[in-house]
Amino acid sequence: MYGSQILVVSFGQLLEILKTIRSRDRRQEQIEAFFSATRREFPIVEGDSVYFVYKGEVLFGIGVAGDMNNWDTRSHPMESIPMTDLHYLRCQFPSNARIEYKFVKDGAWIVDPLNLKTCTGEIGLNSFLTMPEYSEPPQYALQGTHRGRSCSHSFESDLLRTRVDLGVHFPAPAVDAETCSLLCVLDGEKFKRYAQVDLVCHLHNAQEETEKVILALIDFEHSRDLKESRLISRMIIEEVLPFIGSSYPVDKKLSARALLGASFLGVIPFLTVLESPGAFGKVGCMSGYLGRSGGAIIQDFLSRSRLELKVYMSCGTFETNIGGAGSFIDSARLMHEALMSRGYDVLYEESPEGHSWFSRRARLISLFRFFFSGSKAL
Repeated sequence: MYGSQILVVSFGQLLEILKTIRSRDRRQEQIEAFFSATRREFPIVEGDSVYFVYKGEVLFGIGVAGDMNNWDTRSHPMESIPMTDLHYLRCQFPSNARIEYKFVKDGAWIVDPLNLKTCTGEIGLNSFLTMPEYSEPPQYALQGTHRGRSCSHSFESDLLRTRVDLGVHFPAPAVDAETCSLLCVLDGEKFKRYAQVDLVCHLHNAQEETEKVILALIDFEHSRDLKESRLISRMIIEEVLPFIGSSYPVDKKLSARALLGASFLGVIPFLTVLESPGAFGKVGCMSGYLGRSGGAIIQDFLSRSRLELKVYMSCGTFETNIGGAGSFIDSARLMHEALMSRGYDVLYEESPEGHSWFSRRARLISLFRFFFSGSKAL
């Protein structure tokens, strides 16, 4: 006993004990005793169960939205314990999963007040949990503090009729002419802000025995349905590549040029190499919208002549219905199978995560090591 309360060691046990208590005051006392005695992290992980817990007044309802339900505000309501201020939701996740989420309390989005783990995404701060067998992504060892050099450019695209911003990051000290590989990244500013691609690139360049990489971050206004997709490909080929080639010491070989996109821009690298097979020798797609137009891009790679191409792909197993556009994970698997059946050199990675920038950041080192061979093991 704990005073007049039963000493409980698990949240599941607490729920069973509360069912046997009829008094409002005794229920609340039992809850207070559990919270004051426990040193658990929240959400509470017990075996294969995860308990999301909220303690406080709720007027209309509270639920959990996150990677596990594609941020649906209604599909995972919490259960309220009568005569108390305790609310919970029990879920089950893979033992190595990482989940980002928020509570939706009385119609308002909030982070989990009991969980100190937070991360920043495009829509602000999220709470997150990691299951017991989750492994932190590899990191390059920091060698010194120099992050290389960078320059910013912009131009009005004649093809897109909009402004294109171009941020270029390159190794320091200066390298000899035509010795650097090139990685062009669509939605580059988001990759920099949320996935730290510039830092990963600079740390990659600081390693011994690596191919040195110039990083080009490409940003422009675009619609989600990408009606202008072929113009985007042409803009990259006809406007961006010539400028970078004339301004920076990039290697001219096809195998030294890579293009990376994610989410709804993830299909663009594939469209670009189909549009111009001599533009890039490597393409990357992270959590890409490959099911666009009924998966037409997948059929194109099955039916057209095989290209000299190295492909990196990644996707989270919780990416089952992104923005109402269907299952990204299903189309990623289909694309992977199609590429493998045609004999392409492919590295494909799945992880029990959602459609998040943290997941992309976790995969960036794999991409650098795969694309720019010669990297030492971490």
